[in-house]
Amino acid sequence: MKTALTRRIGQLQNWAIAYQSISDTFAHLLIGAFLGLPVYLISIRFMLVFYVGLFFELPLGAVADIIGRKRMIIAGFSLTALSNVFLFITLYIHGSHNLLLLYIIINAISATMGKMATDAPFQSYLQDIIDQSINTAQPKHLISRLKTLPVSQRYGCSIPTVLMLISATSFILLIHFKHPIYTTLIPLIIFLILLGYIFHLQKYQFRISKTANAITSRQSYIDVLKHIGQSPHKSRIVCLLLCLILTSVMIINVHIYLLVSLIRHYKSPHHDILHLIVFVLLISLTSFSYTIRGFINSKITKRLPVNTSIYLSLLLVLLLSLFGLVAYDINKSLMFEWLIFVLLFRPFIDLSRNLFETTLFTLIPYELRATILSLCLFIATFVMIAATSYFSYRHHLPSPNEIVLIIITLTPVIGILYFLAMTRLKE
Repeated sequence: MKTALTRRIGQLQNWAIAYQSISDTFAHLLIGAFLGLPVYLISIRFMLVFYVGLFFELPLGAVADIIGRKRMIIAGFSLTALSNVFLFITLYIHGSHNLLLLYIIINAISATMGKMATDAPFQSYLQDIIDQSINTAQPKHLISRLKTLPVSQRYGCSIPTVLMLISATSFILLIHFKHPIYTTLIPLIIFLILLGYIFHLQKYQFRISKTANAITSRQSYIDVLKHIGQSPHKSRIVCLLLCLILTSVMIINVHIYLLVSLIRHYKSPHHDILHLIVFVLLISLTSFSYTIRGFINSKITKRLPVNTSIYLSLLLVLLLSLFGLVAYDINKSLMFEWLIFVLLFRPFIDLSRNLFETTLFTLIPYELRATILSLCLFIATFVMIAATSYFSYRHHLPSPNEIVLIIITLTPVIGILYFLAMTRLKE
């Protein structure tokens, strides 16, 4: 592995994570808890996030494969910045509900499309750079192709935590002193730094970035898409796709429903400064999990074979879930369960998810990488919308116990699917 390139890829990943995490967290906090918006506006905003994500995830992945993934991720980051601009406008104006509704709609659409335009294309773009930097004609470098992405996460892994702590402190002070409007400027500053870093990476490795950003003709893309079903590895591809879909569903379950449970537990965070500090810092802990992820994933991936790393990460997820279930039953403490899951669940599940992705990238055509990953996220989003509709029909959000039971059920299924992909279905 080329250490200099690995370091830059890791730092770029962590700057992107910090930017997206801070943008999402501040938008959820402002709109859901601190703006005093009517309930129907909040409901419209979160409904749009789900449905825009459902309808645009797959098309944006396909467009990224055709026009170039770097172009798409820059457009995605720009859309996220635009969503913060409209959130600023929403806070600045004090007009009618019709105007607020318009700005909330624009904010929701631009934020969601920005996230969709960077999720799958960003992972594909990073792997493109890795592949182009390694002599892929030599089989001995296959392990480097599979391991570089998770290993790189330790470089700059403190960036999300440090930036979130600084941003959360600023957020608390601005909210306390009645100036919430300026909190929307924090993600915009990070956006400019991130944009500069993307072009810095291109300058450092121009040949690689240029190749990784190549445009695929529409006809060539269609031809490759038509022949994907004839791949000799199609059984393995399907199993890996199912693994990615199920891990996405698990992550969404933990980071949406447990987050909602926490917000419902702290109903009035802005009445006193101590309550406000605890509330914001707890929500911000999601960024600290990326720091833990960087250290854990790098150590495990470097020292163990790919298959062992995946099975170990799934075993750790299962043990963590069982521990959380028992601890919650004993203490009935939402706080304890939230801390355990935020700090450890995401690092453990991301290790297997990253290795699923890099393994899948070795089996599918280069021209379809973002499309295939977008398909996984599209199906996961559809599943979560169906689940949300079901829970709405029951007038009951899933409890922390139910979320953990879902994780305990899905984890062995993922392990079996990966085992089938690597052994029984190996062509």
